[in-house]
Amino acid sequence: MEKSFEIKKSLLITLTAIGILGILLSLLGVYTNNQGAASLWSSVLLNAYFVTAITAGCAFFVLVHNLADSGWHTVLVRIPESIATFFPVAGLLMLLILLGLGDIYHWTHPQGDALLEAKTPFLNTPFFIIRLIIYYLLWSLMFLKIWQQSKKMDNDNSPVIYKNLKRLSGVFIVLFVSTFYFASIDWIMTIDPHWYSSLFGFFLLSGAVVMGVAAIIIILIVAQHFGYFQHVKTNHLHDLGKYLFGFSIFWGYLWGSQYLLIWYSNIPEESVYYVERLTHFPELLRLSVVLSFIVPLMGLMTAGSKKNKTWLLIMAIVVLVGQWINLYVAVKPGSTGENASINLFDIGTLMLFVSLLAYVTFRSLTKIKQVPINHPFMHEALIEELSEGEHH
Repeated sequence: MEKSFEIKKSLLITLTAIGILGILLSLLGVYTNNQGAASLWSSVLLNAYFVTAITAGCAFFVLVHNLADSGWHTVLVRIPESIATFFPVAGLLMLLILLGLGDIYHWTHPQGDALLEAKTPFLNTPFFIIRLIIYYLLWSLMFLKIWQQSKKMDNDNSPVIYKNLKRLSGVFIVLFVSTFYFASIDWIMTIDPHWYSSLFGFFLLSGAVVMGVAAIIIILIVAQHFGYFQHVKTNHLHDLGKYLFGFSIFWGYLWGSQYLLIWYSNIPEESVYYVERLTHFPELLRLSVVLSFIVPLMGLMTAGSKKNKTWLLIMAIVVLVGQWINLYVAVKPGSTGENASINLFDIGTLMLFVSLLAYVTFRSLTKIKQVPINHPFMHEALIEELSEGEHH
C-alpha cells in the first residue's frame, strides 16, 4: 500500500500505440479535411478543453475533500492529485489554438458588426491571450503547491502539513471555480459571441466534475488491473459511483434549466443557440443528453450497479463520451458551421490528448506513494476498509 506506482511495459505500449494512432489519424484528417481551417483548429480547442475539463474536475474533487475534512477519499486521493498535475501540459495544448484564433472566433474580426465592436474592450486578441496564460499559470501553480504539501505527508506526520493543505484548499477553491467559470466563457461561449447565458460557466463546470469523477474511476480500475490500489475496496467504488450518479443528475438539471429558460423566453439573442443546434445537429444534441444524463441515471440507480467494477467502468466511459459530444455540440456549430461533422482529425487529436493525459497521470503516480500514509484521516479510511472486508 505504501509503495509507488510503476508503469508496466504493457501499459506504456498501449498508451504509446493510442498516441501514435492518434497522430496518424490526425494527419489523415488534415489530408482529407474539406471543411476548412476552422474545422481543424476548433478540433484542437475541443480536445484541449476536454482534457483540461477532466483535469479541472479532478482538481475540484481534491480541493472539496480537503476542505471538508473528508476521510474516505484518502485511499484514492493520489489519483485525482496525479491527474491534476496535467495542467501545465493542458496549457501547452490550449496555446495551439492561438495559431487559428481567427478561424475559431468571429470576434477576432468584428468589422461591420456593431455588437462585436462594442465588445472589443473585452473580446480582443491580446487580452484573450493574457487571460488564457493567467488561467493556466494560476491553476498549475495552485496544484503544484497542493501536490508538494500532499507529498510531504509521505515522510512527515506533522499536523501542520494537513492544516496548510486545508488552508490552501480554502483559498484555491474560490480562485479555481471563478477562473474556470470565466475560462469556459472565454473559450467556449464566445464562439457564439451574439449569444450569452449566465448559467453556461456553471454548466460546463458541472460537466468538468462529472468528467473528473469518471476519469478517477477509469484510472483506478486500470491501476487495480496492474495490481495497485488493492486497498481500495467495494465501498470506495460505491462512493465514486454515487458521485458519478449524483453529478450526472446535477449536470442534467443545469442542462434542462438553461434550455427551458431560453425556450420559454423565446428571445432571439438567446434562443439562436438552440435553434441552430436543433436544426442542424439534433441527433448529437439529444445523444449528449442521453449518454451524459439518461444512461447514468438509469444505469447507476441501484446500489449494486455502483459496486460492480466492470459496470462502473462502462458507465464512466459512456459518460465521458457523452460529455465529449456535449462539448462538440457547443464548439463546432459556431466555429465550423452547419456542415460540421465528426471527422478523423477530431478522433485523432482526442486519442493523442487523452493518451498524453493518461501518461502524465501514471508518470505522476510513480513519484508518490499510493496513499498519504500520514494523513490524519487515513485511520478513518482504513476502518471503513476493514468494516467492508468484515461485512463480506
